Amino acid sequence: VAEYIDYWRGANEIFSTRDSGRATFEMAVEFASQSSDLQCHLLLEKADAEARVQSHWAEVERKQELAEELRVEICSKEIDLRRLEAKRDVTVNYRDRERFNNSIYNCRGELQTLKDELEEAE
Repeated sequence: VAEYIDYWRGANEIFSTRDSGRATFEMAVEFASQSSDLQCHLLLEKADAEARVQSHWAEVERKQELAEELRVEICSKEIDLRRLEAKRDVTVNYRDRERFNNSIYNCRGELQTLKDELEEAE
């Protein structure tokens, strides 16, 4: 490596910032292109980077599908809630009204949980 650096220093200012490091990068590229170990490492890094990108997009697609499922569940739960409220509003029996109120309370909690999950998925 020392001989290689000496060779490059003859005409270039490596490890200098005067040329924004151009000479240093040129030396590094040439050195790396002659090293099978570095070329292999580069190929592995590129493969790892591509795998990370693919993994990221798979997660994005999974969250999009989950969000769509949650939207459908939320819509259904909102319909259930409106039905329960309508039934409660026409019920005269005190105990029946209390049962509807409990069901409404539970339904609202489930609805909020779904909305929280949707927010997290988006």
